[in-house]
Amino acid sequence: MSASTYVDMQVTVAPPSPARLDSFFDAVADALHEITDDSSRDLAYDAATGSLTFSFTFEGPVAPERAMARALTMGRTAFHAAGGATPNWDLAQWSIVPQQSAAEELLLK
Repeated sequence: MSASTYVDMQVTVAPPSPARLDSFFDAVADALHEITDDSSRDLAYDAATGSLTFSFTFEGPVAPERAMARALTMGRTAFHAAGGATPNWDLAQWSIVPQQSAAEELLLK
């Protein structure tokens, strides 16, 4: 197992009409997965809060600022590709967890 960095980015969005919500979510998710990047990524939507949660795993050690920049760029790109606008994304809530490799964990014990 190698080191990796896990990032959740949660943004509150103005959703489209309820009739369009499923197709819009699908379009954002498809666009997110079509982005060329070596990260693993996923998307969730909470209708109760109107928030999208983008989840990314970046392989190797990644500085938190770099992880946030990459996540924000990919999230906004996917949202724009689906026809959405991204006002106030600078207010996103972040969770960043560096994960150590098995070798690093053994060295710390």
